[in-house]
Amino acid sequence: MAHDEGEVYLIPEFDHPDDAIDFLKDYYVEIFEHQLFSWITDDNLWPDNLSWELFNSWFHYSIQSMVMDTLGEEIEKDEF
Repeated sequence: MAHDEGEVYLIPEFDHPDDAIDFLKDYYVEIFEHQLFSWITDDNLWPDNLSWELFNSWFHYSIQSMVMDTLGEEIEKDEF
């Protein structure tokens, strides 16, 4: 997985990693749907129950506390 071309989602800063996981539990469906749509746009072919357990079995994620912007350019936001 050295170059897995994974997605990066910025989340609010938290004092404790468990708080970041709690945040992820609140927003995982949006992330799940975004990932599924990037694979197949027909949502009739998606799993019926996008549960937290299924999310955890399909995706590897990690919570990072630091992001470094090395480009010095304006950040563009994509809507999803």
